[in-house]
Amino acid sequence: MNIENMEHRDKTRYLQKEIKQISDDMRIKYPILKHQNALGLGIMLTSIAIISLSAYAYTIGVIPAWLCVIVAAVAASFVHELEHDLIHYMYFKNNKIMHHLMMLLCWVVRPGTISPWVRRFIHLKHHKVSGTPEDIEEKAITNGMPWGLKRLIMMMDPFVSMILGRDGGSWSKHVLHFMGGAAAFFPIGSFHFAVWYSFLVFHGTALASQWFGFTPEWPVWFLSWVQSTELYVVVFAIPHFIRQFSLNFISSNMHYFGDIEEGNVVEQTQVINAWWLAPFHLFCFNFGATHAIHHFVVRDPFYIRQLTAKRAYVFMEEMGVRFNDYGTFGRSNRYSYS
Repeated sequence: MNIENMEHRDKTRYLQKEIKQISDDMRIKYPILKHQNALGLGIMLTSIAIISLSAYAYTIGVIPAWLCVIVAAVAASFVHELEHDLIHYMYFKNNKIMHHLMMLLCWVVRPGTISPWVRRFIHLKHHKVSGTPEDIEEKAITNGMPWGLKRLIMMMDPFVSMILGRDGGSWSKHVLHFMGGAAAFFPIGSFHFAVWYSFLVFHGTALASQWFGFTPEWPVWFLSWVQSTELYVVVFAIPHFIRQFSLNFISSNMHYFGDIEEGNVVEQTQVINAWWLAPFHLFCFNFGATHAIHHFVVRDPFYIRQLTAKRAYVFMEEMGVRFNDYGTFGRSNRYSYS
């Protein structure tokens, strides 16, 4: 096989054929994988149970807050993968009630995200225009931006990202875009950020008061609000912040942006699975190591991609998919080395 003379479309077709065969082999080897709906629902219910049990263990003093945060963040990373699969109609495609119920549960368990129905539109567009200026999903998580404080802050907070992420045009247009983005979080995400920003303001002011020697006076209603949301902050808000940053860091750097040849799937992503990325991968279910597979074969759920990765890597590397290209950090995620 003369790879140098192959067109990118031929490389993509070759990889699709080989990866599909690998995943078909896995389905034969493990017959349980054929029960996709049941597996998806089971993972969802198990994740919710883990989050609920960790919350209960924290409230009765069995585990500390930091452990509850870690457990909840890891469990929510499974739910994020479920939502991604649901966006591609991998579970209950022919049962609308169950399908949309699972979509809703994904939002409730990860309340700091946009509506999964809105995300479906954005994500499916991402597959059509990945790495181009029309790729709203990747632009929203800072892909293509030079590294610096602005990108770091935007990666941490979607609302700040919408404010700072002005991409030319008039300010009135930017305000309309921000309002549209904010509407995508309503109502579940809106509640989440009301709690999160209250937490940040209260504890940030408390820290500043120690530094500068003043005593803040809070309204009674605000103190009551902050106290009543403590459990939510530990179980949902802080875990979401950790998981979101980890996912945004990995995703924005394993996707290339800005100089992708139109329709060239080989250039859209890389595999990043270096050992030092393990803390980030812990909170986004090994996303950087397996998501590139999804760009070639959309049909397989996230857990099958984990099973096929090792064998798929052989063919992906053969076709020129990059592995651990750390230069992407200095090139603002451009594919070209120049």
